[in-house]
Amino acid sequence: MENAVPRRATPTLAQLAAGFAALGLRGFGGVAPQAHRVVVVERGWLTDAEFAEMLGLGQALPGPNVVNLSAMVGYRYAGVTGAVVAVASICIPSTIVAIALATLVAHLKTSGRMASAEAAVAAAAGGLVAAAGLRIATRAGTTPFTALLAAAMALAIGVFGLPLPAVLLAAIVVGFAVLRRGAR
Repeated sequence: MENAVPRRATPTLAQLAAGFAALGLRGFGGVAPQAHRVVVVERGWLTDAEFAEMLGLGQALPGPNVVNLSAMVGYRYAGVTGAVVAVASICIPSTIVAIALATLVAHLKTSGRMASAEAAVAAAAGGLVAAAGLRIATRAGTTPFTALLAAAMALAIGVFGLPLPAVLLAAIVVGFAVLRRGAR
């Protein structure tokens, strides 16, 4: 586990823009591990607990979770302007790169190597998402029950192919039932 730097002074708009632009260019899809590195470890804008809380809220909101996180961090430090700058900075540079890559892929589509490259990228993205989940779970005070519930969800989706919305709804119901039973 990486040690986070102590929280620093409030970032300027330029620092927010640079930090989130760098984050947007570091990865494609599943950038939560990189977001943690930039926001907590390198820049010290959030603590581990704050990061886990904001990322969790970002996952519950519509849209990409790290873009939601960038809006929350930007808003925390510079209000609406900060949120706009952070979101634009994480989205625009990576969108330009994505358009350039899509253009290149369209030209290379006839190559048999494209399928192998797509499979490799999918595997890498899956690994990044799994690593981010483990890192957040270990730092957010996971209990044996929540670890068991997460493992059951992973099996239901990954092994048995059950749809994510149904598994998520079932996990929420089970989680609330266990919490309610424990509160009595």
